[in-house]
Amino acid sequence: MSVSHPPNDLRERVAASLTATNAERRSPYAVGGVVLVTVLLAGVLVWSRGLRLDADSLGHLLLWGGSLVQLVLAGCLVVLNVKRTVPGSLPPLSTLVGVALSGLAACAVVAYAVSGASSVRVPPDDVVTRSLHCLSFEFGLATPLAIVVLIALRQGFFNEFWTVGLTTGVGVWLAADASWRLVCPYSDVEHFVFGHAAALVPVCAVVVAAIHLLPRLWRSPSM
Repeated sequence: MSVSHPPNDLRERVAASLTATNAERRSPYAVGGVVLVTVLLAGVLVWSRGLRLDADSLGHLLLWGGSLVQLVLAGCLVVLNVKRTVPGSLPPLSTLVGVALSGLAACAVVAYAVSGASSVRVPPDDVVTRSLHCLSFEFGLATPLAIVVLIALRQGFFNEFWTVGLTTGVGVWLAADASWRLVCPYSDVEHFVFGHAAALVPVCAVVVAAIHLLPRLWRSPSM
């Protein structure tokens, strides 16, 4: 007695729909994971290093409010990117790019405001060392956050892995910087650019590469 099998294209569509559904359901867990890890990292940093020296000069709005805005925008990027890997549930590319640019703009505005509110500057003869110090810490803080997001994205479909990778990298960096800026003692804009924002380059590069490899690492051969 012969057993009939469904056509391969039908099997692929069914598998795709199930995988997409699973990926979409992971978005709340991804956001929750990013928030939880960011709060834990921030707590460990503040406990071990103490709040930045100019915390009183900045006030609650610039100190905590800036980090909160970055974390909210990072969460929005995580949700949008999870949905972007789900066929038939793609948010407009303009929305994704707009949120990413809003996050970068918010960081720039906060950095400028912090520079005006505080006089703590990097010593002129120590600019490179301090910038590399902060850059390495931001990259290190972004690593566990990226792992949380990549786990949520592992069963998605990456037709536009560059877009998903770059904007996911921005979101991960926003969350990492939200915790590190609580303890970094320097307020000059130049330090923010070269010691904080510069971490975007390696973070985005690693996330793009990882997302490019995800289908090969995690997707089932039967699909």
